[in-house]
Amino acid sequence: MLIIASMALSACQQAATPAPQEPAAPKIKVCQVTDTGGIDDKSFNATAWKGVEDAMKELGVEANIWNLSSKPTTKRTSTPSLKMAAT
Repeated sequence: MLIIASMALSACQQAATPAPQEPAAPKIKVCQVTDTGGIDDKSFNATAWKGVEDAMKELGVEANIWNLSSKPTTKRTSTPSLKMAAT
């Protein structure tokens, strides 16, 4: 009788529920916008691009570069390019 009662009670216990999984973090995207110096200017742009490359390698971020040097940069010409880089 004791065996039957223990079997009946064990059948009533809740099934183990899996631990909730956190949703995957969204992929990080970065974009570096440069001017006439480009990424090989041996100064600020080169250093910033090195950081982007490190982030791609170490953190798996997606990266893009926009070089505005192909056009004369004024507020009127650079604003649309910057908006495109942000999307």
